[in-house]
Amino acid sequence: MLERADSAVAGSIVEKRVWRGPLEGFDEDPEFTTIVVRGEDWIAGGQVDREVTYLGSEARPVSDMPAESETRVGTRVVAFSKTVGAWGGRAGQRSLIAAQGGVFRIEAGPKGDVVLGKGEGFAVADSAFATDLRARVARELVEIRRKR
Repeated sequence: MLERADSAVAGSIVEKRVWRGPLEGFDEDPEFTTIVVRGEDWIAGGQVDREVTYLGSEARPVSDMPAESETRVGTRVVAFSKTVGAWGGRAGQRSLIAAQGGVFRIEAGPKGDVVLGKGEGFAVADSAFATDLRARVARELVEIRRKR
């Protein structure tokens, strides 16, 4: 996932909005959901407010969109995304990587924040402390950049 992502923000969802736009293969304009995640970008560095969009909404869901519990305002997450340019008739869009596989909830635990894994085949398969996952991301980015 890190080879495709240009952003991985660990923080809180501070805004969520739904909009409609054209998309090839749909008879009528589908709904898109944009969340704003405020936090630290583990790839680009620094604090950001990152808008991330995915296809579908709670009112008009698609099969591979994240669960509402993962994208509710106030939820803490790690959201992996990439710039896609024009999407849904809007310029400057950023897409969640791997649909529901690009967002992972963060929960507070007695020993620190934990990023909840989603099982085999996902970028975060097993739950891990956020600090450990952050360090793993940094190591993997060094390796990816070295190979380029």
